[in-house]
Amino acid sequence: MNSFAEKFKYYKDEIKKKKIEFIDIKVVNFFGLLKHFTYPVRVFNETLFTAGKGADGSSVGGYASVEFSDIRIIPDIDTGFIDPFFPEKTLSFLAFVSYPQKDEIMPLCPRGTAKRAEEVLRKLKIADNSYWIPELEYFLFDGYSISLDPMKTVVEFIADEGNTKENFDYKLNQKWGYGSVPPYDKGVVFRTELNKMVEDIGISIKVNHHEAGVPGQHEFELDFQPLLKSADNIILMKYFIKNLAYRYEKVATFMPKPMFGLAGSGMHLHQLLKKAGKNIFTGKGQNMISNLAKHYIGGILKHAKALTALTNPSTNSFKRLVPGYEAPTSICYSSSNRTSAIRIPGYIKNPEKMRFEYRPPDATANPYFALSALICAGIDGVKNKIDPGEPAIGNVENMKKYRKIPQNLLQALKSLKKDKNFLTINNVFTDKVLEHWINSKEKEAFEVGTYPNPKEVEVYFNF
Repeated sequence: MNSFAEKFKYYKDEIKKKKIEFIDIKVVNFFGLLKHFTYPVRVFNETLFTAGKGADGSSVGGYASVEFSDIRIIPDIDTGFIDPFFPEKTLSFLAFVSYPQKDEIMPLCPRGTAKRAEEVLRKLKIADNSYWIPELEYFLFDGYSISLDPMKTVVEFIADEGNTKENFDYKLNQKWGYGSVPPYDKGVVFRTELNKMVEDIGISIKVNHHEAGVPGQHEFELDFQPLLKSADNIILMKYFIKNLAYRYEKVATFMPKPMFGLAGSGMHLHQLLKKAGKNIFTGKGQNMISNLAKHYIGGILKHAKALTALTNPSTNSFKRLVPGYEAPTSICYSSSNRTSAIRIPGYIKNPEKMRFEYRPPDATANPYFALSALICAGIDGVKNKIDPGEPAIGNVENMKKYRKIPQNLLQALKSLKKDKNFLTINNVFTDKVLEHWINSKEKEAFEVGTYPNPKEVEVYFNF
């Protein structure tokens, strides 16, 4: 199905055949959170995909102020799927966000940003498209409780894999979480069902497994997809994981560092470029990457500090980015080395799958912005033939010769303020978008930073 007419007819037939009763339009807000609006199936017509539906942009989150709040959400016919979490048969689409009176995607629309990032590669004749493998890590808990009362600040996580449940079943050693098998891996049934559900809607899974964190940390590694589709898949994976967790009477979190002393959750991003059907990251030599790939890497390393404001946009992100937990702190690249910001996988034998992995990001990022920003940094590297230098050797966590990832969100935002011009190429990001992002995240950082935490009480109570 290539044309709009073919796709529209397909879904029209599906509505009749499967007795679909509702159309659900899902829209990602400016910060990467998913919202939705549900309509009776009678709204399904060609005009729905051109005129869309009206919504309150100030309430969706980040699109507009109250006094100018109208937006249009326009479903993308390429994103349709039957949503298994609705009580009645519901056909769902992801949407672009448009101005209320103009047939134009708003610059603030994250899906629009991803679309422009894909187009700029072709316009500059660097590549026909980029392809991505996201690795999504998350914790699956039986529950949690939180209190921010001035007299009682506490967080408690409950997990059947941890020591918080009184039972007599098998317990995982803290060091044995990665790749563990049943009965120690208590998430295998959940992940198997989830794998089947997302494959049914067209999300291809490369592998799923238990991760290093013992109290229920898991990972899904998605398969190669172009940028926009890959970002859509990240959003939908988070949606499916949270909803299936609810069915299992559990809760899932993508918070980068929910617990001190245990592995955090990242969202490693593998990427490659293709032109005329060929992987143009493939080359010869020790690391098997091309000169273009090296320049692309050089651009990402040059802009890594600024990128962090988009790939790790929470105060909690930087509690994961510390030495000792395979979360990179040094801005360099290396082969088979998980302590560097960029890892070139050493196990790849197929030249068409040669790629590199950017390891700092986490799933608090808006994936459309994060992937698009990496494209912009890579393009800057290719255009200016930025040399990344020699690959690092050994554990680089404490090597002083390498620049370091920012230590907190405010540092990252300060770096973005100083180094943002590479993002504005062909208006992939506009100055307004970046200003809105920086201002919003600065307010968030200041708000979260005003809260005392238990460690501060322990250290400073007796001063």
